[in-house]
Amino acid sequence: MRRIARAGALVVAVCVVASASPVLADAARAAAPHPQRGRRPAFVVDGRATPIREVVADLVTLARNGQLGIVAVNDEGDRIPVQGVVATWITKLIHAAVAAAEIERRGVAITPAHRALGRRFDRHAYGADVWRGFPRGFQQRQVERTAGIIALAEDEGFDLTKPRQTRRAVVALVSDLARHASVEVAPRFGTWNAELAVVVPRLEGPPS
Repeated sequence: MRRIARAGALVVAVCVVASASPVLADAARAAAPHPQRGRRPAFVVDGRATPIREVVADLVTLARNGQLGIVAVNDEGDRIPVQGVVATWITKLIHAAVAAAEIERRGVAITPAHRALGRRFDRHAYGADVWRGFPRGFQQRQVERTAGIIALAEDEGFDLTKPRQTRRAVVALVSDLARHASVEVAPRFGTWNAELAVVVPRLEGPPS
């Protein structure tokens, strides 16, 4: 684990970057829960569904973090994530789901050392002020996802003492796994681009 602890600059947590989108009202509708859709999946990875309500809960948490600066204000005065952020966040969740499935398939153990490093990575990726603004439960979920990717990278044999090379290798590994996975995304959140392994924002039209 010593080589893991020395890899402080390797940020495998995906930073949420606001993509400009002119359709802010659309983004508000995409991020808002619907009474008849709360149990429908936001996305499905290899048959495993993640409910819309879980994604919406994350988006609400992001929108409430004033330090993050990824929200816009719609005509009703609601603070909402812009559409590009919605797609970026769901891409992050899909990649984490793909990594989790691979961890389960390989029987990789996630250790306290992985979690400690995951917390350090996430704190660095978001920035200390932003990270402190997240609820504890949200932080724990992010750390667990990041720790899993770190554990997977170690199992793959990456040299975590070389942060730049390892960061590229980890991104390539998770993206390759995602490209070969069966992924479906609710149209209201965007469309899945299997070649790029990303969710492409829905830029216009009413939510599906």
